[in-house]
Amino acid sequence: MSKNISILILSLAGGGGEREAAILTNYFHKKYHTELVLFNKTIKYDLDKGVSINMIDNMKLYNKTPLNFIKLPLLAYRYAKFCKINDIETSLSFLPRPNWVAAMSKWFGNKAKIVLCEVSTPSQKYDRSKIGGRISLGLMKWLYPKADLVIANSKGTAMEMSEMFKVENVDCIYNPVELDVVKKKIGIAPSTELEYDVFTFIKVARFQYPKDFTTLITAFATMRNKICQLVLLGIGEDMEAAVSLAQKLGVTDRIHFVGFDRNPFAYLSRSHCFVFSSMYEGFPNSMQEALACGLPVISTDCTNGPREMLAPNEELRRNIFESNEYFVGDAGILVPLKNEVALQKAMDLIIDDKQLYNKLRNNTGQIVSKFALDAIVQSFEHHI
Repeated sequence: MSKNISILILSLAGGGGEREAAILTNYFHKKYHTELVLFNKTIKYDLDKGVSINMIDNMKLYNKTPLNFIKLPLLAYRYAKFCKINDIETSLSFLPRPNWVAAMSKWFGNKAKIVLCEVSTPSQKYDRSKIGGRISLGLMKWLYPKADLVIANSKGTAMEMSEMFKVENVDCIYNPVELDVVKKKIGIAPSTELEYDVFTFIKVARFQYPKDFTTLITAFATMRNKICQLVLLGIGEDMEAAVSLAQKLGVTDRIHFVGFDRNPFAYLSRSHCFVFSSMYEGFPNSMQEALACGLPVISTDCTNGPREMLAPNEELRRNIFESNEYFVGDAGILVPLKNEVALQKAMDLIIDDKQLYNKLRNNTGQIVSKFALDAIVQSFEHHI
């Protein structure tokens, strides 16, 4: 008999957690009775025909208001009722607010197995100096231990769940990558036509904190090698500021602001190096997808994620910058946070040192194979 599964998330607007939820929804839809439950109807990722979509709220995206906290018990009641009506056996939720709602739904008699998926680094994400940050962290410390299981998408986040939030039942499962889909979409021409006749750096991310486009654009502007370009895929509230900075630094002729595109692989596969400047992450999907397209990576060594991907044999809490401004890993180069000088040097290095570039690029396939969809979903199915 097929299992009944619910996947709860705010929306399927652009984002790493949203992409993972969409991938798992499509996969589980083929094997189980799967219900997708949203708080907002925005859907920017492809869903298989016949996926059941349900709404329990009509919230506005990116609208931070006290009402988001006040409505939690009401949404938990609605979700518990939904799970009861649909005989849901396992609930998978992504992102903090859906996670809080799923955990709270137990108060209202939800008998489903509650599995919370944490895809970020809460200790870095929430500002303790602000009341909203303190409330969010307090809700996590209160509610996350009440779930049947918390799945973290990086070892670093799993450690944080255990140490900071006192979650006893926690597992680490990396984000899945649909390698067959990547291979298919690589062959599709990009919606925006660009020339790739010079060395091309590319970043795929939403223009918002903590992605730190300021450090990236500043580093790019100060590179020794000017015969290169930077392609930026994404939208967001900080995009106008990024464009203004590029104008101020005189590099608008070499930076391409493409906007959101459902097929980032068409741009990734035509570029030469993926560059990432985040202040914190969970386990960045866009970096996995860049590796799947054969791109070496330059990334900040933010708290969780990039080091596990690019230098998997390094201890997570070891200072890797004691002897150099940057660290060369298996499939990329790591640099300190908010350090445009180190980032600039790493970007110049990967252009100048062809042997290093080829070595890193040749390792991408081996790294990304660990994140293949079939292997990852088997780990999820173990907990369903």
